[in-house]
Amino acid sequence: MKSILLILLVLDVVMCLRCRPCEPDLCPPRPLCNGGYVKGICGCCDTCAKVDGEECGGLWNMYGKCDVGFVCAQVKRHTKGVCVSVKKKSNNKENTCALKPETGPCRAAIKAWYYDYKTDTCKRFVYGGCGGNTNRFREKKMCQKTCYA
Repeated sequence: MKSILLILLVLDVVMCLRCRPCEPDLCPPRPLCNGGYVKGICGCCDTCAKVDGEECGGLWNMYGKCDVGFVCAQVKRHTKGVCVSVKKKSNNKENTCALKPETGPCRAAIKAWYYDYKTDTCKRFVYGGCGGNTNRFREKKMCQKTCYA
């Protein structure tokens, strides 16, 4: 009996993840937004585009999509990210300037610089000497050159 209830619960959850056919007449009025508009998760109704520093991404973009001129910087695909100006985007596949600093697994204690997108500044941190990510610079000037708009 419990297994039947569990199966019914799973089916109910799966059915909730499906989008209905688009009926624009049933969409709510456009909200007031800081940026432009994008289509919602199901691609039918307009919703506010995310702007600099706002959460974005996730599975099916459930945290939202970024406005024109911004990209969703995610550490891994299908995870929550943050909208960052394209001007701050590095040439790397991942957006260096939006990543949090990572010390890495080693213990070398090397002084390095990272870009903090929330304060728009380059800050010091201690790098372990291996691993970590690309938001790591030997000099403050390189951090500023790479990440400042």
